[in-house]
Amino acid sequence: MFLILSGVILAAGSDPKTGEMASNFLTPPDSARPWAYWVWLNGNVTKEGITRDLEEMKRQGMSGVLVFQAGDANTPAGAQFFSPQWNDLFQYTLREAARLGMVVSIDLCDGWDSGGPWITQDRANKMLVYSELQVDGVRNVDRLLPLPPAVDNYYHDVAVLAIREKATDRSLR
Repeated sequence: MFLILSGVILAAGSDPKTGEMASNFLTPPDSARPWAYWVWLNGNVTKEGITRDLEEMKRQGMSGVLVFQAGDANTPAGAQFFSPQWNDLFQYTLREAARLGMVVSIDLCDGWDSGGPWITQDRANKMLVYSELQVDGVRNVDRLLPLPPAVDNYYHDVAVLAIREKATDRSLR
């Protein structure tokens, strides 16, 4: 039994795909390496700190970062989110990451989450919902569409679509 099993292992080891898989496991390609959330507390970052952080993350095996601006009144203020100074720091980050062969992404908002008491419902993230009303025959219709589900008691119409179905043989129903 041992002889057969060792023969199977040796045969698998000679397969080029198996060798590549083993090599990729020991030294993963950048596409398989982890990313890190990189929190910029109130934009309190410097170019020197950006370089040092990215170089250290690269040294630790990270292939990318997601810049996440957050903080509160107790955090020392830095560059305001999306201000010219902040954009300059972010552009610098992109150049440094490119130099290191890393990828950069950015969170969609300034803050710990995309909601909060300061975000009004009309400016909050949305979810596209729908309802439907089927009508038989060609005729004028005067009916209200049922309301789709609302999130946090907020709903705003975007569009009403009327879609004509293919003609079917109604005698089969």
